[in-house]
Amino acid sequence: MIHMFKLIVVICTILFGQSALASTVSNIDDLISMYDSSQCRYCHDDIAPSWEHSSHSRSVINTNVINAVNSTIARSAKNESRSTIKKCFSCHAPQVSSASDSLIDHIAELIIIVGNDNDNGKNNTAQDKLSQLSLNCRICHMMKGVPDNIAKANIIWGPGWDKHEHSHFEEYGFDTLKSDYLTSAQFCKSCHKGYEHQFPGSEKIIAQVKCVKNDAAAKNCQDCHIDIDHSFSKAKPPVK
Repeated sequence: MIHMFKLIVVICTILFGQSALASTVSNIDDLISMYDSSQCRYCHDDIAPSWEHSSHSRSVINTNVINAVNSTIARSAKNESRSTIKKCFSCHAPQVSSASDSLIDHIAELIIIVGNDNDNGKNNTAQDKLSQLSLNCRICHMMKGVPDNIAKANIIWGPGWDKHEHSHFEEYGFDTLKSDYLTSAQFCKSCHKGYEHQFPGSEKIIAQVKCVKNDAAAKNCQDCHIDIDHSFSKAKPPVK
């Protein structure tokens, strides 16, 4: 039974892995499936809990995000609403690059429901769908792991070396390739930009894409903000 389940996962993974790079879908369940990374936890069960408690796992279902996007689309024309979703979700849910205009309109409707509707049933349903569009393993290790989002079908980008990682390749149909970009500050900066407005004096950090600690040792974002188990810390940037 277990082997049959894994076979189904392999088939779905290969199919969705290829389609995720080329297709445009109009159904939110198809979009969720296209970027589903639930199979990753079968082996990476030491990392999954840390991700689940991180802000990345709630990149859409976040009060500030919902309120900001909701207030913008509520007073915009439909085409402007689509532009807002595409702009905000390019970081908060990059999956929308595979969504049709009609699906983007539907996502906007779900955000409005979460932001305004007092019907708990409708609200919970909308939240559940939106929560499944959060940043996950596929987004960082397949879609965002190389500069300019130049993704390749069935390639996992990792910080290690180029090789056939047997469990990835034989069981799930993925090759594992090294990406120095994935461990660079530029990778984080592709979304985490604009902090100079929140933390006075941090302009140089953004410009240099470096974090300089008190000992003057230059480090990448990951050195302070992410551990090997993907525990995303909230280390504060240095103050002048």
